Amino acid sequence: PVGRKPSLDFGSARTKHRNWTTKLESVLSGRESVSAEDAGNPHLCDLGKWLDGEGQSKYGHLPTMRELTREHAQFHQCCAEVVELNSKDYKSAAKAKLKEVTTRSGQIVSLLTLIEKEADNSASTVAPSAAPNVTKMEFKAPDVEKKGASESFTAMSDSDSDWEEF
Repeated sequence: PVGRKPSLDFGSARTKHRNWTTKLESVLSGRESVSAEDAGNPHLCDLGKWLDGEGQSKYGHLPTMRELTREHAQFHQCCAEVVELNSKDYKSAAKAKLKEVTTRSGQIVSLLTLIEKEADNSASTVAPSAAPNVTKMEFKAPDVEKKGASESFTAMSDSDSDWEEF
């Protein structure tokens, strides 16, 4: 529907994904714990749930959305690798992998910003399926002053029966 905002709070989603780096730093220092399975599951977090549901149904056709879905899965895979490396006491490898998590987090934040803009744009414009069927007709005006001179213009025609509810 036109004018409806998506249910995802994009600002909150960006903040939560930035916080993964801090959370994993806490895991590395022993202040927090998380399983590699949970860290690696892109379907457990709020963004993953939105991507699997409303996000996919509304915006799955957008290339940016497909890129976000892929990047989000790779991000969580990296998170799982950090946890797994840490659990095996490979601290330096875990810290190195954490840098990749930070980079991927930045990419997710950027993609979320693009999707939010695309969602705002689609909410403020009429979707093509909701637009009326418009018939384009060409007309030539009769010669007015000079023989052979003509003026062409386009007229738009629509019918109330062509409108669909949206």
